[in-house]
Amino acid sequence: MIADANSFTLEITNGQNENLFSGEAFSFPALLGHLKNYFDLTTETYLEIGLTGMMGLNNVRGYMDGQKVLEGKRYTKLAGADLTVFWEPLNQAKYHSFLWRSELFYADKDEIAGPNTKAMGGYSYVEAKINESWLAGTRVDYTQPFLQNNSDISIVQLAPYVTWLQSEFVMLRLQYNYIEGKNIDAGDNVLRLQLGWAMGPHKHARY
Repeated sequence: MIADANSFTLEITNGQNENLFSGEAFSFPALLGHLKNYFDLTTETYLEIGLTGMMGLNNVRGYMDGQKVLEGKRYTKLAGADLTVFWEPLNQAKYHSFLWRSELFYADKDEIAGPNTKAMGGYSYVEAKINESWLAGTRVDYTQPFLQNNSDISIVQLAPYVTWLQSEFVMLRLQYNYIEGKNIDAGDNVLRLQLGWAMGPHKHARY
């Protein structure tokens, strides 16, 4: 199947994130690439697939406490994949739609001593527009903490929600979060009420 549209983005960014890279203000650059493929499945449905990769150095360089630091090169590699399926009926987009979106990620960081820090995770959610004012959906998350020797540690979260669109400027959402951890103290039940509003024109939004 040949995509109807393709795009590739390449970025050189500062590795200022201290968890993944060296964390310095002017650090070794990190290279980020993202490939996006768009498919029209029908006149009402589209599919979008994305692949992301990033790599940079995480070793410290320069001077620390007046002493020159000479560390060997250590790399951090990141990978991601995302998928979106969106259905919106012709002449009924204001009242009905269905969205399924999923994303996976993987991280691998070289360490000074011991095994590499590796972690993987992802999320998947579905959202349906019931009518002009109501949306309902649910999301499932899975992740490993970004630690060494974490192969048997994970966190799972289930989050169903319902959204009321009072108008194009006001949104009210009720969401329940159930969190369960494996070999980690992460169990929790949370009920959230979110209020969002906007003022002025927002040309990027679809009403």
